[in-house]
Amino acid sequence: MKEMRIEQLRYILTVYEEKSISRAAKKLFMSQPSLSNAISSLEKELGASLFERGRDGVTATEFGMQIIQKARKVLGEVDDIMAISYNEVANQVATLQVLCVPLFCNWLIIETMFEMKKRFPKIDLVVVEQKNIDMINGLADTSAFVGILGIGAKYRETYEQHMKDADLHFTPLFANGICAFVNKNHALADKEYITLKDLEKETIITYDDFHYNTVLNGNSFANISHPDGSQSIYLLNDSENIKNLVASNHGIAVLPNSFAINNVFVQMGLVKVRQIADLNESLIVGVISRKGREYSIPECGFLDCMKKIARKYKHTNLYQFVPVPEAR
Repeated sequence: MKEMRIEQLRYILTVYEEKSISRAAKKLFMSQPSLSNAISSLEKELGASLFERGRDGVTATEFGMQIIQKARKVLGEVDDIMAISYNEVANQVATLQVLCVPLFCNWLIIETMFEMKKRFPKIDLVVVEQKNIDMINGLADTSAFVGILGIGAKYRETYEQHMKDADLHFTPLFANGICAFVNKNHALADKEYITLKDLEKETIITYDDFHYNTVLNGNSFANISHPDGSQSIYLLNDSENIKNLVASNHGIAVLPNSFAINNVFVQMGLVKVRQIADLNESLIVGVISRKGREYSIPECGFLDCMKKIARKYKHTNLYQFVPVPEAR
């Protein structure tokens, strides 16, 4: 039998508490098949079933309850140890560097920084904005301990091969649906949802990196040109410029739904968030790190804070967080 890991104990305890593998998977930032496979593998190693699956959900077997009771005690001790460690390092002075695509700096990173300051007031966080491919190619040559990127689900296999070649580990956090950001005075703002056909004659605004490696490239509006030959896609690297262009009705932004978070124009009703009904795509947000690297306590704290912030928005319907698609 393999050595049992702490994360496996968290898996079974979360499934028991949620009484559902799908709900537990969402809480753990995993896909449902991945969690199911993890539970099945553990049951195989233990030689007995931990849970019974029925119409009313998942319930623990008698054997499973014994394991769950032990798991609670072990995880409680682990949490106590971590609390002691956090208190010990809380007042240490240090600097952490993180790489991040600009797409998530307007909410995920900013709110993580605020949360980090509560736990580690003397830890400084340096955020360096980079494109996905630059991050993958350059993480090993920087002092950053992780990179936060977003990749289109259809490109996941290609990117994971790049990461493997660079000796990096990829941990998916969540997947975000794609939507359109439309000025309130635009004709499409009155529609409950819009289609790719609706966007064919529109000026599209998006991030440079997002256009080339995610859902826009290869869809029907990826290479639009107006009848007069003018450019109809603006590729930008700054979120404020994108917000201002949409707010001034110079185009429609096609971006992950989480772009609405902390977006003052959306909050004021000047920009409307509209679903693209026939665009069945998602953006997988995850963390890359060097294989075999062990995190320090402040680094673990950063990742915990980031997961907490993501969980805060995970069940907000407007922003359509979706299950992480399985790798092929």
